[in-house]
Amino acid sequence: MGAVEDITSQIAATVLLPENEKKTRRKALVDGPIPFYLTRLGQRLEAHGGRYFAGDRLSVADLKVLMLIRQLTSGVLDHVPMDLTERMAPALVEHSERVMNDARVKAYYAEHWIAGLTAVPSRSW
Repeated sequence: MGAVEDITSQIAATVLLPENEKKTRRKALVDGPIPFYLTRLGQRLEAHGGRYFAGDRLSVADLKVLMLIRQLTSGVLDHVPMDLTERMAPALVEHSERVMNDARVKAYYAEHWIAGLTAVPSRSW
């Protein structure tokens, strides 16, 4: 889970940057740290049987990886190719689909998000 926190923090640090600097920093992330972390996460998944990160059961680790993969594949991160995860660690895309199809995860999203699985939170911050 620390790896997910590390790369998420690096991505978050680019959010409020001026556009030119954001582009440069995200390109640097795409050229190095993001593929590194995706590859390592894919290896960890495989080392634990390929289904979930903690054996054969859904855990917090799976949910954290799901959120990272959803962010990387959503298109919301300018200058980060949406297909980067598929190219670097396709098993993580399959894992995310498996986690999203878990009845408990579906129920959570149905209760807490507008229009199901792909919408923006309904809370006003």
